[in-house]
Amino acid sequence: MCLCWERSPYKSFAPSALPPNPPVTLDNETVELLIRAHKQLALLENIAVHIPNINLFVSVYVRKEALISSQIEGTQATLEDIFDPMIDENINRNVADVVSYVKVTEFAIGRLKELPLCNRLIKKTHAILMKNVRGQEKSPGTFRHSQNWIGGVGSTIKSAWYVPPTPVDTTIAMSHINTDDDLDVLIRAALIQYQFETIHSSLMITVVWDDF
Repeated sequence: MCLCWERSPYKSFAPSALPPNPPVTLDNETVELLIRAHKQLALLENIAVHIPNINLFVSVYVRKEALISSQIEGTQATLEDIFDPMIDENINRNVADVVSYVKVTEFAIGRLKELPLCNRLIKKTHAILMKNVRGQEKSPGTFRHSQNWIGGVGSTIKSAWYVPPTPVDTTIAMSHINTDDDLDVLIRAALIQYQFETIHSSLMITVVWDDF
């Protein structure tokens, strides 16, 4: 599901549009996996109705997910830090990154009641995410306007391991995320995840990754 477009003097990755164009074809294995996934969701929903305070449960999950996501990026914080009742007074830069993830997730979920999953919501969410944390000086809340790449120390765009979509292709690719269709919700979620992962490393902030 990709095309490699010439961008003189280098090539960049440009993800193709999401279904329904091109359409999704499900084989027997995929259908079986989809059925199993829905069974697990039904089981989770059945368990959830017995939780006295589902909002509290979700809040805890969001914090754990934010912590894991931040740790992947090198942030040094623990679950105890995130649940510290004095966090507003004792917060440090590492913990601030995780807290920002939590706040922005809660914001985005709330705004989905008013807005679809669109570029406007994504940009606003990113602006809040980057407020008062590392990277806040790099135009948060906007898609980048220059090309970057992923590679080892000393790599150039010509020798890069991966060159994400150009700024023009990024905007086009992001517009495909909110496509109307009748796809199964889990398939749609997987496709959106694929689309976003191909461009998110360079979506908002211009940076060259040289420490892989």
